[in-house]
Order: sequence, then structure tokens, then C-alpha cells
Amino acid sequence: MVALHEKAYKYHPKHIKREQDFEELEDMDHQFHGLFVKGDLLVSAILRVHTKEENLEIVDFATHPDFRGQNLSYYLVQEIKTLMNEVNCTTIYALARATSYGLNITYSKHGFKYAGTLTNNAFVRDALESMNVWYFNQL
Repeated sequence: MVALHEKAYKYHPKHIKREQDFEELEDMDHQFHGLFVKGDLLVSAILRVHTKEENLEIVDFATHPDFRGQNLSYYLVQEIKTLMNEVNCTTIYALARATSYGLNITYSKHGFKYAGTLTNNAFVRDALESMNVWYFNQL
């Protein structure tokens, strides 16, 4: 995942590019999921399961730059929705950069509901960017 994040992000608002960063997330009950083709990680997602609250948070999504625009995130979101039943969660929620059209469209195609935009909420590169809030509820 470190190699994918280095390729996918020049700058990352959460600063998760070192192996140590991923180990710390794992210690805090985060899960890592990916889409592999011939052993190469093309798309990854970092998830946090909140058992008491019965929800799952998609903390991060990364796609290899050579494979952007191919709708590969669609299949990983499909896997995440399947995971909901395994971990007894009723809701998934996620943030997506407002300018990340592909991921926003993917969430919409999967039945996620748009809950609004957090204006100028995250530093990306040297500027503030807005984040769209999405949720999926299977009740």
C-alpha cells in the first residue's frame, strides 16, 4: 500500500505514506482492502469499523495513476458493501474530494446518498479543498 500511495498522491492530507503510518492505523482497528490484478495493487481502501455504532467508515481511497478513469473503484466499493454484513454494520459513510468526479459518481452508482459538502475542509497540496459527504444505509 505504501508504494501505491506514493504513486497515487503527490501530497496527501492524512500523511499516510510510510509503512509505520499503516501499522499505526492497523493498531487503531483499521482494515485494508485492495483490488489486485496479476499481483499488482491497483486500488486500495482503508476502512474503520465502528462496532458499537454499527457503521463503517471509508477513510481513504487510492487508485494507481495509470489506472484512473477505468471505474476500478466501483468493484472495491461493491466488496466494501458486502463486508457490511460480515461486520454487522448498517451504515457506510465516506468523504470524497469534491473534484474527484469518478469516486463521487461511484458512490452515487452504488446507492450512496449525498449528504452535503464540507467547504474548504482539507488541505491538499498547498490549498484547502472541499469534501463531499456520502452515506449508504441498508436498513
